[in-house]
Amino acid sequence: MDPNTQTIFAPETKLDQANSPTNFSFKTLSSKKRKMLIIFGIIFVLVSLAFIIGAIISSNSDKKVRLVIENANNSYIAGDISKARQDLESAYGEYPDNEDVQAALIKVIANQGNLSGDEKQKYDEAKKYIEDALKDNPNNVQVLLSVGYIEEVAGNYPKALEYYDKALSMDSNNPEGWFHRGHVLYFQGDYVGGRTAIEKSYSLDNKDPLVLIAMGNIAYGESDLEKAYRYFLEASKISDTPVQIRSEALTAASITRRLQLIYMDESIALAKQAVDLNPTFSPALGAYGYVLSINGRAAEGAEYLTKAIESNPRISLNYHLGAMVLRMVGQYTDSVDYEKQAIEKVANDNTILGASAKAEVRSNYLYELAVTHTLNGGNTETVALLSEALSLNPMLKDNLVTDYETNGRFAELSSNLEFQALLL
Repeated sequence: MDPNTQTIFAPETKLDQANSPTNFSFKTLSSKKRKMLIIFGIIFVLVSLAFIIGAIISSNSDKKVRLVIENANNSYIAGDISKARQDLESAYGEYPDNEDVQAALIKVIANQGNLSGDEKQKYDEAKKYIEDALKDNPNNVQVLLSVGYIEEVAGNYPKALEYYDKALSMDSNNPEGWFHRGHVLYFQGDYVGGRTAIEKSYSLDNKDPLVLIAMGNIAYGESDLEKAYRYFLEASKISDTPVQIRSEALTAASITRRLQLIYMDESIALAKQAVDLNPTFSPALGAYGYVLSINGRAAEGAEYLTKAIESNPRISLNYHLGAMVLRMVGQYTDSVDYEKQAIEKVANDNTILGASAKAEVRSNYLYELAVTHTLNGGNTETVALLSEALSLNPMLKDNLVTDYETNGRFAELSSNLEFQALLL
């Protein structure tokens, strides 16, 4: 099934017999820790999908330049990134060596790639602007941060860190610099350093919505869902916050409420707000589609999950959520197809921070694929899938034992010695 050309469900499929959320295996079979790991990628990386233009306009900038950047920023806040880029490219034609125009233009192009999943293409489109900016204004903090950001989006993390560090060497109290330094450290697997940098940014500016989302992510990682929710909600209410970032914050708040289980209505409402604000934002579409599906609105939810995949095919979680919904309604063959696509996408999914996080996410997708196989009567690759999942994340052994001994899963493997060895 090609997710870009077909909907998740065939038109003739009857969906009104979908299981209720309380019977849905993704919830009933997973421990709290496992739930956190499965959703970890998207919730912890929502921050990477946005970056305010934020070009600082120097006092001697031309009035027309200031007006163009202001208009571009307004377009960005309203969610029209293409218009923002168009305005800035026009200004670049007149003022090619202006540091404010250069910085803002590079950031906007990076954002376009980050949202659509074609980061490399957008990086190539921005190369001339990057080269000119570094030649004309090599010591401008905003230029350095913008170049660092587009390098980060393209996956060039060591380079990005070099630019962030240079910017911070010139302005050590720049909260934006500390935030992005922390973000790239997370991508490199340095979670302690990343957290330290994020907290430094927060100490310098506790009203930046991106920093608030990052602080929410930290609380989320510590399983303090209520604290995380408060950070996310606060971020969504900061005045003049671009709709893209507000949508991210609301999506994160929705996911958090969903995991708390007793706030499902609020989770649905928050996800809908996120989609209404930014109808093409893939994580919001995925979160909304999934929470609708597990609350008895599977047909509608499937439409949003399909839109999520089409909006950004690079995000693995949306394929996984689609697989869970398909499994919930007994469409095991299609569920297997989607879960396999989720597994394939993990390696190049830039919404998952760091190699260890990717290993954990991959392990959970592998495990869920094995569960789908056993629900469908078993498969010759089930044991291999479980073995790889446990090798990546040994904590899944508790889930395996519970599934087998309590929930009656994997009964077809009871005489399989290799499977029995996994239980020991």
